[in-house]
Amino acid sequence: MAGERCVIYVRVSTGRQATDGRGLDAQAMVCQTAAEARGYLILGVVQDVMSGAAWQRPGVEALLEQAERREFDVLLADVLDRLGRGTAYHMLAGAFEAVGVRVEFAEQSFSNDDTGIFMRDVTAAVGAKERADILRRTMGGKRKRLADGGRMPGGRPAFGYRWDGKKKWSLAPDDETSLFVQRIFAWAAEGVSTTEIARRLTEAEVPTPTARPAWRYSVIRCLLRNPVYKGENRANRYEMVDAKVPNPRAKKHRYPRLRPEEEHLLLPPVPALVPADLWEAAQAGYRPRGPVRTPEATTLRGRVQCGQCTGRMGINRGRTGRVLYRCCRCQPRHSVLGEVVDAAAWDAARALILRPERIRAEVDRQRAIEHTPLPEQALRRKLADVNRFAANNAIALSRLDPDAQTPLLAEAKRLAALKRELQEAHRQLSAEHDTWAAAEQRLLTLLDWCALVAERLDMLSADERPLVYDTLDLHVRVWPIPGRITKGHGSRVVVEAAPLTHAGAISQASSLTSVTA
Repeated sequence: MAGERCVIYVRVSTGRQATDGRGLDAQAMVCQTAAEARGYLILGVVQDVMSGAAWQRPGVEALLEQAERREFDVLLADVLDRLGRGTAYHMLAGAFEAVGVRVEFAEQSFSNDDTGIFMRDVTAAVGAKERADILRRTMGGKRKRLADGGRMPGGRPAFGYRWDGKKKWSLAPDDETSLFVQRIFAWAAEGVSTTEIARRLTEAEVPTPTARPAWRYSVIRCLLRNPVYKGENRANRYEMVDAKVPNPRAKKHRYPRLRPEEEHLLLPPVPALVPADLWEAAQAGYRPRGPVRTPEATTLRGRVQCGQCTGRMGINRGRTGRVLYRCCRCQPRHSVLGEVVDAAAWDAARALILRPERIRAEVDRQRAIEHTPLPEQALRRKLADVNRFAANNAIALSRLDPDAQTPLLAEAKRLAALKRELQEAHRQLSAEHDTWAAAEQRLLTLLDWCALVAERLDMLSADERPLVYDTLDLHVRVWPIPGRITKGHGSRVVVEAAPLTHAGAISQASSLTSVTA
């Protein structure tokens, strides 16, 4: 539509392409001509120099923010591939269309009927296949070069090495940084964690491989896993994989993943910086602190809550490999040993299952606290009296002159308000009776369940314990003991169970000490 606001988008994959025949300027010229022919008001030109398969691009992110603010109506590119290839195109086009911005192309036109949609999808698929073919041919040439004994030129050498020669095909030890590599492997062989190694290097002001101000444990982890330091020169170790959940706003759209060793390509060896036995000892001493997925260690996953910030406490492994429940929101951070919390929770569950009369006692106690002061029969009598008074008042009003009805009218309003209050109280009382009747039925079912589970309580597996916690609605809250945050990680643990909706939480509190892990 003439007069609509338009933004032109141009993109190339590399800096060299930006100045070639179909570079950024050429694309912008084609789009400007098309926009003027369609009567659009051109607001500006946005460019990116990135792959079309990438979802995160600075220019696209800026356009999405402007589109959400409705600053333009049409996004114009010269061809479909400029916006994205394959999945990237569908994600970005959908994001723009969701906020009311149309996506158009200067040299391609697709109708909105079934045929146009089909042709647009086919064009996007062809672009994705073309990129896959280019990538396959490029990687095939790289593998052939590596298999012939060559090395890909350029790039950054591994920390501790330097390029030997102008072609940057071979590695040689660097006199300054190779000593730090040996020290890192020695620390790892002694069992020092990657976090502690990173802290020591940062405090010693050792330059990082990427010139960043501080070392990170992830850099130490990759360095320890690299076989080049024992003289094994390998290529094709990593592959880039797409994110599991495509998101145009994601910070990373592709991630490096270590390939299986049989897919690695062995190159001519390089001088080793550490002996093979030290490299192996470092692998044995290094324990990845990844997510804890063992069922026996995660029976309370999602059920441990910090008493201070009320947030969920996450599960991870400490330096000694022991499982911890840790709160990262509070400052200072505090944690408790998983085995301590698991034992407290299971003891509370066992006590309820083996002594279900505690549940019955709690239900009776809550019923006594929440009982309605006015019995149902008395409530009905009072409501009948109000109805009778209102009827008598209406008869009296009919026999009086309008000038004398003012007192009786006020009384009628008062009786009507009182009637509404009594009716609401009766409704609440009926609902309360129904609720407690349902709770009583659930209580009987729960008591039967306790009797059945008690017979095989000691035979329940780690996979079955979460089912017990679900039935008892069991949760754990942890408070750090003041003054003992840094000395033993003292913690106060409270286990609460609310097996019935209208029963109070049956809690068991204890002061437990979690050893620093």
